[in-house]
Amino acid sequence: MSKTTEILSEKCRTFIAGMQQHLTEAQSLGIQLEQLQQLDKELQELDGISRATEALREELHVKVGELNRKMDGIKSPFQEMKSRVKSNYPQEQWQRYGVTDKR
Repeated sequence: MSKTTEILSEKCRTFIAGMQQHLTEAQSLGIQLEQLQQLDKELQELDGISRATEALREELHVKVGELNRKMDGIKSPFQEMKSRVKSNYPQEQWQRYGVTDKR
C-alpha cells in the first residue's frame, strides 16, 4: 500500500471509529450511520485495489529487471558489431550497412 493510501485509510478508519463511538453527536452534525458504513465499505474496496496495485508493481519490477538484462545482453554485441562497420568503412557507406549514426 502506498504511503498516501495508507495514511488516508488510517485517518478514515480513525474517523469512522470516533464517529461511531459518538453517533448521537455525529447525527447532530448531519453524519448518519449509513454514511459511515458506506465509507467503511469504500475503504475496504480501496484496500483491495491497493493490494492488487502492489502485486502489479512487484510484477512490473520483475519484468523491468528482465527487460534491462535483455537490453544489456543486446546492447554490447550490437555496439561491437556496429563499431566494426564504422572502423572498416567510410562514414558515407555506414547507412548501406544499417548504421544510422552520423559520427
